[in-house]
Amino acid sequence: MNKDMKKYMTDSEESFGDFMLACDDLINSKYILAEGKIAALLQKIAISKPTYALFESALQGFDFNYEFKQAKRRTANGGETVVMPLSARKTVALVFCLLLDFDTRRYPLRNFLHAFFYSDNTNWEYSAFVKDVLVPFREAVQAVYEGRADEEEEEQREDVSDGKEPDADDIETLFTDLSVLSDKVLGAPIEGDDYDEAVFTLNGLSRALSSADRDGIRLAYIAFRNTVSQIEELDFLADDIAAFSDKLVRLGAIPVA
Repeated sequence: MNKDMKKYMTDSEESFGDFMLACDDLINSKYILAEGKIAALLQKIAISKPTYALFESALQGFDFNYEFKQAKRRTANGGETVVMPLSARKTVALVFCLLLDFDTRRYPLRNFLHAFFYSDNTNWEYSAFVKDVLVPFREAVQAVYEGRADEEEEEQREDVSDGKEPDADDIETLFTDLSVLSDKVLGAPIEGDDYDEAVFTLNGLSRALSSADRDGIRLAYIAFRNTVSQIEELDFLADDIAAFSDKLVRLGAIPVA
């Protein structure tokens, strides 16, 4: 750490709370204000010794290029999304590096959103980014700060080893079915908010399948099903969605209702 920089840093534990408030501010932001709030968030790290130390520790030995490649998943429509690592420390480091790239415009935020959370509506893209990246980041930072990270990661490893998550072959068959649903939704005569909401929840379900997280799949499926049920032009999908639901239950991706 630069000695001049140390002069302006505080040891106060309240400074970590200020960082978390800046996190919340970014999470609750709209896209148009996000870049300024990212800069403010990074500034909170720079002036807080406990917060700076947390990120410095998480970044030790961290290979951003490798972990970013590992975080990428394909979606049902042939695109890509990103799924945060199981490790809280890796999540902290990965998102910090991304935020730094956004702030320096080495990787503009708009380009990242278009690449991994594509929608015709930038605020929809940002909402997906908040849900899949910023909220897990905030939770990971809190877990590391409170010393819960190691315990939680051990529990996650046990869950996976116990076969509680759907395996890769199961996910592939679900992707095939979701691709068919996606084509039908995109080809339906809907527009405006109905179209945006249907596509948003469809992409959310695709990202959840990419992460192979049972709880995430269940929530994303419910959001998609409920959204589609409110759009009259998509009533013809009722049988397809029921069949998809049955398969999710059969494969253990969601529990029996």
